[in-house]
Amino acid sequence: MNWCLSFISSLLLVSCIKPFDRPVPVSSYEPLLITREAADKIIKIDKPRSVVKAGKFYIYKTYILVVEEGDGLHIYDNTNIDDPQNIAFLNLLNCTDVAVKDNVLYANQSTDLLAIDISNMQEVKVLSRIMNVANDITPDGLPLAAKYNKERPENTIVAKWEKIK
Repeated sequence: MNWCLSFISSLLLVSCIKPFDRPVPVSSYEPLLITREAADKIIKIDKPRSVVKAGKFYIYKTYILVVEEGDGLHIYDNTNIDDPQNIAFLNLLNCTDVAVKDNVLYANQSTDLLAIDISNMQEVKVLSRIMNVANDITPDGLPLAAKYNKERPENTIVAKWEKIK
């Protein structure tokens, strides 16, 4: 009986001890912001460029769309499956995912979801934007340092993430 009382007392004592405060790791990236208006002006078809950091692939009709993480979308003509041709690049800041239905490209631009008419791959047009559909996610997946958690200027999105030196 005595040992039982000692054991329970020990458990109660241990449960009252405050755990050590450990520093919470924070991201080694900082956000570079841009207004949505300025970001919209950048959404355009450009000349093809080499893939540097490929993300997701999407097949639509005779096209292969390759996300260039953070920058936009490579557009390949896959009419000849033995020799796909890199025909254009769609500038789309902080894009990580795409889907297409009925000539409408759905893509994220930072935290926003865009619907873009791609019926003419040489001249795209933004049809709509749903703001703040998702949360910002840093490239390393860690939370932002406290100094970046203050109120963000109105109507801005993350254009890209920069490694803190």
